[in-house]
Amino acid sequence: MDKNRWSDYDKYLVLADESRTTLPSTWSGYLKFKELKVNLEKIARSSGKSWIADNKYGTEKGTVVLQKKITSADANTFLTNIYECKWTSKMSALIKVANQLGIDLKKDN
Repeated sequence: MDKNRWSDYDKYLVLADESRTTLPSTWSGYLKFKELKVNLEKIARSSGKSWIADNKYGTEKGTVVLQKKITSADANTFLTNIYECKWTSKMSALIKVANQLGIDLKKDN
């Protein structure tokens, strides 16, 4: 099947498989990853050393200002890889951003 016809969940499952064990191949893992991706898009669009996060999982819920753990250029690269369903060794830096948001990608709940 043509990749353009895949759902976002299908693409996530391929990415999770590519990541080996970093991303769980579950619906709850996908929902957490969607939240991470929204914040990656915000990091990519923001200049400076901080970004305004929409935090649903952390101890501080709601809109918070957080210091960037990755650069805007890195965020753009990660987003490109996500859209192309490619996992690289540098993608493990996503864990830093997920942890900052209180998202435990490996825990399945």
